[in-house]
Amino acid sequence: MSSRREIDRRTFMKAGSGVLAAGLAPSLGAEANRPATGASPLAAEARALRETAFAVKWYPFTGHPNSDTCWSLSVGPDGRIYAAACAESMPGGVVKLVRYNEQCDDLDYLFDLAEKVDDPGDSGRA
Repeated sequence: MSSRREIDRRTFMKAGSGVLAAGLAPSLGAEANRPATGASPLAAEARALRETAFAVKWYPFTGHPNSDTCWSLSVGPDGRIYAAACAESMPGGVVKLVRYNEQCDDLDYLFDLAEKVDDPGDSGRA
């Protein structure tokens, strides 16, 4: 029997992706077969996450079509989700800071990092 639990995106980012991003999921998977007695709280949380179905939605970086990587997907001090959309595979590629907008269910493109630090993408510096 499958159960489905709805949570907001911010809670998912704090609980679910933190475990995955930290690279703990493979080792916790091995712990899932341990008896409940003596199991770590982190293993219990990981087990609960695996047993719960979450709706997933893809947000392509349409405001930065040359991006090919995403850095630092995290929750900011304001509780909102931020990411860095990066164009690493092309010379002069730039990083744009992106924020998830819950009201619009879309991404806000905040700024181009090269412009903020006055270091153009073709300067030769990383």
